Order: sequence, then C-alpha cells, then structure tokens
Amino acid sequence: MFISSGPGTGALSIVKNVQQGITQATIEVTMSMALQPGPGSELHFGPWHFERISYTFDPVADGDPNTWRGLHLAPQLSGFGFPVFSLSAWRPDVPGYIFGVAGWGGNGYLPQIIFSEESARPIWMAESRTDLWLQVPAQQNSTPSSMVDYTAEIRNGLPDCEIVWAAEAAHPSGTLKSWPEFIVDNAAANGVVGISALNRQEIGSELEQLADGHRSNLPHINGRGNRKLAQLWCDLLAEAAIDPCPADFAAPWGQYDFFDLQFYLEFFAQQDPAADLTRDGLIDFFDIQAFLNAFAAGCP
Repeated sequence: MFISSGPGTGALSIVKNVQQGITQATIEVTMSMALQPGPGSELHFGPWHFERISYTFDPVADGDPNTWRGLHLAPQLSGFGFPVFSLSAWRPDVPGYIFGVAGWGGNGYLPQIIFSEESARPIWMAESRTDLWLQVPAQQNSTPSSMVDYTAEIRNGLPDCEIVWAAEAAHPSGTLKSWPEFIVDNAAANGVVGISALNRQEIGSELEQLADGHRSNLPHINGRGNRKLAQLWCDLLAEAAIDPCPADFAAPWGQYDFFDLQFYLEFFAQQDPAADLTRDGLIDFFDIQAFLNAFAAGCP
C-alpha cells in the first residue's frame, strides 16, 4: 500500500489483512508507517517485488575529476517510485572489486529492524550477494547491543557472508564511545571479527581529527577522513588474519576443548576451505596434523 497524494504522501507498507465493514474498510499493515493517511489521501495497492538495476556510465575524459557522478532513479513508464535498499559501485580498474553501502540513512539498527518489512530484509540482503559485510555503529535510537540483532539479520539473508564489526574513531560528541567498547568486548563471542579505530594514533583524538581536516563537521568525517579510516581498518584486518588460535573452531572462544575437535572434523569431512590449515589448497592428512599440533599447543 502506497500513499501517492494527500496526508502521508510517500509512506508505504505491506498489507496484512483487510476487514470490510458495511460503511468502511479496516486495513491492517505489517509495519508501522512513519506517515499516516488521512482524509484526502490517495492509496494505491499492488504486489511488491525486488528488482536488480544496473547502469553503465559513459566514459569520462582523461583528467576529469568527476569519476563518480551520482545516479538518479525514477519510474520509467509509470508508478510513484520505490525504496532503494542497497547501492554497489563496480570499479573496472580493479578486477572483481565491488563495494556497496546498505541500510536506512539516519536510522540506527533498531529502527531498521522494527520499521522495515520482516520478509523483505533477508531478500534484499541476499540480493546484495555480499561476501564480506563491514558492520559499523549505527547509533540512532539504538544501543550497542543492537549490533548483535542486526548481525542476526545479515546471517539470516547471507548465511555464508563473513561479518566484521568495524568501529570508527573517537566522536567529538563523546556519546559514541560505548560502541567501540562493545565491539572489542563482544565480537569474538558473536563469531565476528572486531576492529576499532578508537584511540589509534593513525586517526588521533577528536581535536587532532579536526586539525587534520579529517572531518567536514563535528558529526561527520570527510573524504580524507574516510580514506585514513579505511586504510587503518585494512591494517587491522590484516593483523586479525594472523590467527593466534588456529584450532579454535567453536565457542567458548580462546580455549580448546572437545567441541573444537568435533567442529574441525565436520569441516574436514565436508572439505570446507576453513579446514585447510596448511594453506596449500589441499585438505588432507597434513591439515589434521596441523590441527592436532595447534590443539596441543593451546592458545597463547
């Protein structure tokens, strides 16, 4: 149901039930509407579905700084518009590189879960075909533990996707420091990699960020700040890839027990790449030997 004109114009929801009375009809929707219809509203009804849209920009001239010019989406023949859940940009100068952003701008994780269509979330996440998801703090009307809830949503739509909790640097407001602290304390227990730029000298304090031209204003980092943050995240991920506990395949993390052995043997039997502990592209006896050696050595 879409409100095309009158009070509540632009709002949409999925119809759950319609009760037809003698003089009026009651429409029940699956999620709360940010804008409400009223007298004079025009409602449109119809099936909903997801579409994958691609567009190729014309080449730019050599030396043209406008390598990204934006993309305007509008109905081609008829209709009133549509929500866009994720955008991806493909770089032809880097083979296979795809980078995208997803979410609901200006809304934290809790509103994204409460006020979006439940059946649509796993569909649009699956449509993104994401291999690696960097989940950053989205604090509006949310608490740090909302990271856990949104991770569950990602895993529902993308069960094979690797998830990284990536915290930004110190925020000038001082109100967001609980988020990187939550990431550091809880990432391992939730089976994700956690990295944080908080208090890292590569990024600096709030005043150093402003003096460095790291931010466009107090709440937002600019292009220079984003490049510095991305480089630090890459460095931290490279450090995280050096696994101090290579035989740690099951919770509780940071210690070895029977369940680690059980999980590893299941990975081995399924010829899962995670069982290739020798990193030689083969899953064989030498991997089992490497696992048993690491298991016997324990976590440092």
